[in-house]
Amino acid sequence: MTANAFSMAQIIMLFCTPFIMKKFGKRNTGLFGMAIASVAFLLTALAGSNVNLVVAANVLKGLGFGCCGATMFGMLQDAITYGSWLTGVQAMGMGNAAYSFCMKVGSGIGTAALGWILGAGGFNTDSTSAGALTALNISCIWIPLATCVIGAVCMLLFDLDQHYDQAVADLAEGRWKGSK
Repeated sequence: MTANAFSMAQIIMLFCTPFIMKKFGKRNTGLFGMAIASVAFLLTALAGSNVNLVVAANVLKGLGFGCCGATMFGMLQDAITYGSWLTGVQAMGMGNAAYSFCMKVGSGIGTAALGWILGAGGFNTDSTSAGALTALNISCIWIPLATCVIGAVCMLLFDLDQHYDQAVADLAEGRWKGSK
């Protein structure tokens, strides 16, 4: 039930996000999504055994991740375009390849870390022990919360919206930042 609430909210938000991005921009939409997801993970931590609050928190997580998921690929391409303007080097293929590589490595490390944390909590031997439950809370609430906060800080530092229109206009004319 909670996974369905998350997925349905995320899918609905993916369809709504273009309208939000048009009004507020990619950076602010992504920042809004990270903030919503952070609050939702805190609600999950406070929910205890209250299933209704857990479902509501998962709906919020879905809304937050829907905003972030819809903006991240556009922001990546904007950053690659800006890099082309800044340096004069056309590195679209390399930028996308680096992103793909980092996603694969990050997924592998994240999956391994989940196993390490659950193993350290004794999940293999007794999945209902205090250590196992603590490991689950760390893996499913606190680490995602920390990454959402880090993501929000990164979004705050992402100031490309101020320079992007100039970069695109210059590149359309065959110029980059250092050219005359």
